Amino acid sequence: DLMAGFLIISLLFLGLFSQAYGTFFPGYTLSDLHQTDIGMSGTLSLISPGPYGSDISTLQMDAMFYSSTTLRVRISDPSTPRWEVPWVVQLAEPTSYPDNMQYK
Repeated sequence: DLMAGFLIISLLFLGLFSQAYGTFFPGYTLSDLHQTDIGMSGTLSLISPGPYGSDISTLQMDAMFYSSTTLRVRISDPSTPRWEVPWVVQLAEPTSYPDNMQYK
């Protein structure tokens, strides 16, 4: 199932990222994962603070399937608007899932 695979990849990424500091920091849990017209969306909730402090308690995670070989993941703070570096690769915004995805 695509959603289960994506959840596993997300959790592995978060676990590897948290171990990169040499000490295990649990990081975030992924909840409210749901399918959208062009990908998936979910909420990341802070489990415990990391080593640098000022952690954001709730983050928004959006994954967009642009093509059979392109997946864009965006993690942002839903409560605070901010300026972002313009996305250099100008792909047309997807309107539906690709027909034949080459990743799982």
